[in-house]
Amino acid sequence: MESTYTTKQGDVWDKIAYEVYGDEEYTGWLMENNFPLLDTFVFDAGVVLQTPAPPEQTAANDRDVAHAVAQRGLRLVHVAEAAVRHDRHIDHAADDLGRA
Repeated sequence: MESTYTTKQGDVWDKIAYEVYGDEEYTGWLMENNFPLLDTFVFDAGVVLQTPAPPEQTAANDRDVAHAVAQRGLRLVHVAEAAVRHDRHIDHAADDLGRA
């Protein structure tokens, strides 16, 4: 597996995760490893993302976060924005928004 991915015009986080890791459930892992780019929702061509091999439990963790976000009626983009704003891990931000 390559350790970087160069975006194509119009790429989005979940599409990139699917292309790189074979499963869009690694979106959270991809975002965590490219923290400075979290405010980007649709990429321009030529942005280089870090794509380290994920730990085995990442897909299960991402499913848990996605499920928690959906149960609370939140959108993942809002959770990611909150994580960036408060320098929090994305699952903690989901918990914080769920209590708000």
